[in-house]
Amino acid sequence: MTNTNKEKWFDDHVMVVGPDPERENALKEKLREAVIGHARTTDPQTSHAAANAVDAKTLERLVFGCVRKNGPIAADRVAQLLGLDLQSVSPRFRPLAEKGMIRPYEAGGQAITHKSLTSNRQRITWVAR
Repeated sequence: MTNTNKEKWFDDHVMVVGPDPERENALKEKLREAVIGHARTTDPQTSHAAANAVDAKTLERLVFGCVRKNGPIAADRVAQLLGLDLQSVSPRFRPLAEKGMIRPYEAGGQAITHKSLTSNRQRITWVAR
């Protein structure tokens, strides 16, 4: 199903009803993102094409498996081990954390970070739950 067909199906079949129209629209956009992809309806068509080209579920499974097997580990190391770009791997950590599958590695109540393999940035170190 093309992105345009998905959007038509979504618009034809999904209705959010409640007392607050602003909240209804926000919830509908979250649902749209979950059903259609990670590009917003206001994004250009190239963003929709890119969202459709990325198999987020497969990437999430790969990232989770790598964190579970090699953790504590940071996104740049996961990308290196999987042979993928950091830009493809990094966005998968937040959804995995929100699902309760991974969490920041902590010691003494503080998240442990390390210097990135590719820059001077500090990266969060992750572990599987």
